[in-house]
Amino acid sequence: MGAFGIEGRRYFRKDDSGGNRTHLLHVFKAGSPHIERHLAFSDYLRSHPDKAAEYSALKAGIVSSGAPYQKARDPFVQRIEAQALAWYRKGR
Repeated sequence: MGAFGIEGRRYFRKDDSGGNRTHLLHVFKAGSPHIERHLAFSDYLRSHPDKAAEYSALKAGIVSSGAPYQKARDPFVQRIEAQALAWYRKGR
């Protein structure tokens, strides 16, 4: 899928025959500033199940409403990303 909105990224997605996503891969060139924020975000959600549940509910609501997915989730992602980066940089 190419950069898919983030310069320097290569984004790959694979779905099964039923249309369910089975794989998701973000690839960045070594040294990209995007690596830290992606790792911080995913590690933060794994370590904070309440935030992960909030994100999951938000995504489900967006899908069921038909709203533009990326635009609708951006405020949450930006807020949590800032918290995640601070947490990540402190050594978790």
